[in-house]
Amino acid sequence: MTLSVKKFFDYRKADLGAIKRELQVVDWQKVFFNQSAKQSWLTLKENIENLEQKYVQIRQQSGKRSKPIWMTHKALKAVKQRRQIYRKYKDIKHPAYVKAAMTANSLIKQARKKFEDCLVKKINDDRKSFFVCQT
Repeated sequence: MTLSVKKFFDYRKADLGAIKRELQVVDWQKVFFNQSAKQSWLTLKENIENLEQKYVQIRQQSGKRSKPIWMTHKALKAVKQRRQIYRKYKDIKHPAYVKAAMTANSLIKQARKKFEDCLVKKINDDRKSFFVCQT
């Protein structure tokens, strides 16, 4: 399994005061004088991106999921319960573990089936659903 690291700006930790001060210092009429609307937009966009790079921290988030895309939260909870019971008894033949395992396996099969059915229904109309179909 490969982990992808996603980088994005963390605006909650941005220095908004400094950004506002720098934007107020600029004489926008001089900057936009004799420019078309497109050129003015590109100038403004470039200025804001520079301020973004300067005052907004970059945060990284790994692409690892906490659960498979097809698994429901109910099934995930059952799997965690099964693991907890196993840690407690350390015996796969204990009646509590057998019951938890049967429940978890049943919910996993249901979740996977429901996800696959969702894909089948949407595949002709929406090809993207193959990659993002949620249950």
